[in-house]
Amino acid sequence: MSEGSIVARGHCFFSGIGGLEQDYKEAVECYRIAAAKGDSWAQHSLGFCYEKGLGVFKQPQEAVKYYSNSSEQDDPSGQAALGCCYQYGIGVKRDLKKAFELYNKSVKQGGLCNRVTQVRLGFCYLKGLGTEK
Repeated sequence: MSEGSIVARGHCFFSGIGGLEQDYKEAVECYRIAAAKGDSWAQHSLGFCYEKGLGVFKQPQEAVKYYSNSSEQDDPSGQAALGCCYQYGIGVKRDLKKAFELYNKSVKQGGLCNRVTQVRLGFCYLKGLGTEK
């Protein structure tokens, strides 16, 4: 099974679609397999599970690890999620400049989280968070 298929199966378990019951633990296992093979979307999804405590114990530092892996592959969703961690100090020391940089990278690439990330980036500009007003 390809990484993409494994991630898709994980999303089906996560959302309870495709004839599968919602099962966060099964979703995590699918994401873990694909993340180990370097799939950036699986890394992002696994990070989300660790951040929220879905199918695993809530571990913000693990979330940051997986978001970072995703972000390092220029995945805009990983960059946006890691930016949130830096903005709010989730699993890392709060760093508004780093959050701004990650939001900016993510917005430039587009992607699924683009609208929300545009709002976050705009808020940074409005309030001077990590950048000048």
